[in-house]
Amino acid sequence: MKNVALRYLSRDDIKQLNVSMQDTINIVEQTYIAHASDKVHLPSKIGIHPNNSGFFHTMPAMVMDPDSVGMKWVSYFPGNHSRNNLPDSSCIMILNDINTGLPICIMEALHFTYMRTAASGAVAVKRLSVPDSRVLGIVGAGTIARWSVHAILSVKPEINEIRVISRTEESRNNFCEELEEQYKNVNFIPCSDTKSVMEESDIVLSITSNSADPFLNFEHLRKGGLALSLDGIKSWDLSFMDADYIVTDDRNFLKGEIERKYRNTKVEREIYEISEVMESSDLQWSEDKKGIAFMNGIGSTDVTLGKYIYDQAVKENVGIILPFS
Repeated sequence: MKNVALRYLSRDDIKQLNVSMQDTINIVEQTYIAHASDKVHLPSKIGIHPNNSGFFHTMPAMVMDPDSVGMKWVSYFPGNHSRNNLPDSSCIMILNDINTGLPICIMEALHFTYMRTAASGAVAVKRLSVPDSRVLGIVGAGTIARWSVHAILSVKPEINEIRVISRTEESRNNFCEELEEQYKNVNFIPCSDTKSVMEESDIVLSITSNSADPFLNFEHLRKGGLALSLDGIKSWDLSFMDADYIVTDDRNFLKGEIERKYRNTKVEREIYEISEVMESSDLQWSEDKKGIAFMNGIGSTDVTLGKYIYDQAVKENVGIILPFS
């Protein structure tokens, strides 16, 4: 019997491969198209919650075009960093050969999850936002917010103003100073008034790390605007249920999240999946409508991006080969 080996990829290995944001957006977009063509098997995300704040999630998926199968195992334990100088989040991806079932790769997956999350939002922005968007509002100034600037400007290079709100003046100032060095043609403005940012932006992105109570009111979004949530429903009050359209990457997950948080709410209105938007031209931007897209992240985009990274690593001989049997 042949010996079996697999490839291990660390975060530094993955960074060495220089996977571009545009490549990531293309892969995510192709994966949504595969969903529309019924070429994806995506079981529900499984969660384990050992305490009131921490969790483990397992996200298996199989995509037939391109052939990719695997599982992401992610944990989030807030307070790790402040108490133990350890990361709050950790994430690994296991990829298997779709024909033999044997494992082919284990990789650190938090770095590319940031890229995938930002790319998912960019796909929604590309399809649903103002055709000539000029102003982007961002609520949050963390890692994924930074990645999201790169992703959204990739699909909307005409944006020339980005307004940033965060919990502290220092964090939003640092965010703006850092990114204006990279994007000389974009005016980065630190802001403190959420309502005015929502009223004056073509696109409003929410990506907050901790939000005990909803503080964003969808009614403040201007007509023709798009709200993009990369942090679930936690930042938004229930006014978003009156949006002209709601789009997500996982309808059942979003409905369950709404009904768990707002126990007296039964979701009966139409919610579109992004794969349906990719397939149909019926849902398009309109100056008379405003909508919200909840892009929570799904396992199918993880395995297709992970497989792309693995293929690049094999091509460039990056990583460590480990014996399996």
